[in-house]
Amino acid sequence: MKKLFSSILFFSILIIVGLNSCNNATDPLEVSSPVHGIPIVPGLLITGREGPETLGIWRNPHLPNGEYHFCVNCNDNIQIDIPGPLNIRLETPYPNPTDSFMTIQFALSTSTEVSMWLVRAKLPEDDAENINTTSGGVFVSSNNKIELIKDLPLATGVYQVACVFKDGEGGSLPGGFYRVYFTADGHTLWCDVLFAKEINDLPPDL
Repeated sequence: MKKLFSSILFFSILIIVGLNSCNNATDPLEVSSPVHGIPIVPGLLITGREGPETLGIWRNPHLPNGEYHFCVNCNDNIQIDIPGPLNIRLETPYPNPTDSFMTIQFALSTSTEVSMWLVRAKLPEDDAENINTTSGGVFVSSNNKIELIKDLPLATGVYQVACVFKDGEGGSLPGGFYRVYFTADGHTLWCDVLFAKEINDLPPDL
C-alpha cells in the first residue's frame, strides 16, 4: 500500500510539473527579417531617376510587394507574378542602382505603425567574409542595420523616404548590395538595391 501511494504521489508530481511547464512555455516569435547570414540577392529591378517604374530586369529579382518574379522563358520574356498583401505597397526604390541617394516610396490603405531599415546583402557568388569586414564597422554582423524609420504610426496615404546611405554617425556606407526591409500592418516586404559608389561596385554582368 505504501509503494502504491508513493507511485501515485510521484506520478502526480510529474503531471503537475509537466502542466506547469506547458503553461510557462515561450510562444514562438514571428521572425520578420533574417538575423543569421547575409541576405542573398537573386536579381535587381533597375529604375531611373524619375520614378519607381522598372526600366530593366537583371537576373530573377524579388518584387518589392512580396511578389515574386519568375523568368519562365527568359528569351521570350515570359514571367509569372504572385501578388502580395493588398493593404500596403512598397515601390521599387529609385534610382536603382544609385551612386548617391535613393527615394523609397510606399503606400498604406490603413493606419498602422511602420518601420524600414537596410542591411548589407550579397550575390550568391560573393565572398561573405569580404562583406562582413567592410569599412566603418557598421555591418560587423548580419543583424546590424541602418534604420530609416522605426515604429512610426502613420495614417492612410503615400509616403516617400530619402535614403542617403549614411551610417548613424554620418559616415558613408560601403558600396555594394543592400536589402530594404519594410514592416507595416503585420507584413514584412523587402527589395534589393545597389549602392554603386564606383565602377567596381557593379557586377560584371549588370
